[in-house]
Amino acid sequence: MKKEICIFILIVITATLLSAADIENQCWQILKTNIYKADINKKLVLMGVLGNLQDKGCIFLLQQALKDNDIRVKGEALIALGKHKDNSIIPLLERYLDDRNSSVRSAAIQALAETKDSMVVSMIEESLKDEDPEIRVTAARALLEFHLPSSIEALKNVSKDKDPLVRCFIDSALKEIMFTNNINLAKKSIKDKNPGVRSIAAIALGKTGDASALPLLEKSLSDENTWVVYAAIEALGRIGSPSSVPSLEKMLKKEAFKIDVIKALGCIKHNSSLEILKKYAVDKNPAVRIAVMDSIGRTGNNSVTGILSAALKDSNSDVKASALNAAGKLKLIKMQDLIVKTLEDKNYNVRTEAIRTLGEFSNPKNITVLEKFLKDNKYDIWASAAIIHIISPD
Repeated sequence: MKKEICIFILIVITATLLSAADIENQCWQILKTNIYKADINKKLVLMGVLGNLQDKGCIFLLQQALKDNDIRVKGEALIALGKHKDNSIIPLLERYLDDRNSSVRSAAIQALAETKDSMVVSMIEESLKDEDPEIRVTAARALLEFHLPSSIEALKNVSKDKDPLVRCFIDSALKEIMFTNNINLAKKSIKDKNPGVRSIAAIALGKTGDASALPLLEKSLSDENTWVVYAAIEALGRIGSPSSVPSLEKMLKKEAFKIDVIKALGCIKHNSSLEILKKYAVDKNPAVRIAVMDSIGRTGNNSVTGILSAALKDSNSDVKASALNAAGKLKLIKMQDLIVKTLEDKNYNVRTEAIRTLGEFSNPKNITVLEKFLKDNKYDIWASAAIIHIISPD
């Protein structure tokens, strides 16, 4: 009898495994079919989905998408490949730096920057010499992802670019990298007479993460120049010290800075910042409520089920979508049943975010809930990615 029970259990387990494998294969087939047969708009959405789904299978599909005749699809495929941060695809991305189309070259630079691998810096520096001024600007911006001292010389060599806009971007990039690598110079420059220099210095101080810069940055919150204030708010958020919360809270009284302050508070993972965010979760301005939901998702605090649940009943669809995104980031499985209900929402963004969030929970029970969307042309790629994530999590 025991032997028969064991055999029965083994059969059930095997059948379940085969069923999961069959469903996963079906999902991959849906994604593959859409690579070749979907319309342009759906292909562009698919590139984003494949960029966020961290699975080796996505790399293969994105490489197939590079053969697409539409430049936009090719560009988005490159950027999505960069998000996978796989060193083996760097040579492939490098080849597209010589593409005839400037949009593709720009996407290749962005993709290389997305890898966060320092070996790509010299490749990006070469693009500072590109014939297209927009490519030179893209390259200068991309170097800010690394802030390597070696880029200072490369930027100095092209600092006299014939295009005034390019010169402006190169000068800003050069200053930011110099300040990031020399905190004393940055502290001195935040007092400069030029507001542009002060703004760059504030950004650089934030990127250093050095708490010794907090007094200077808090003082900059009262700077006469708006852009310096924005930079100081962002910098305080980047450093993420709870001691900055009172200073940032005072800035919430100024409507122009409210959203930026809320974003900064979301980077400060402390109860004091979370309590302030809770107060603004019901702000009359939907843009503020959206920012609050996004910030709550970054706090890493899972004691926010009540706030996010309430936000799912908000009259604004973007607030709902942001709340769903936060619930996914925080893995708030307690909200499972409520999120399943939002699958019936009439808004496309809310439904796709609900599908994606259920995938984030990695709960096998959600496969059954999501399977029905595999036959829906509007949601099949989202459901496929979610199910793959559940069956084969990161």
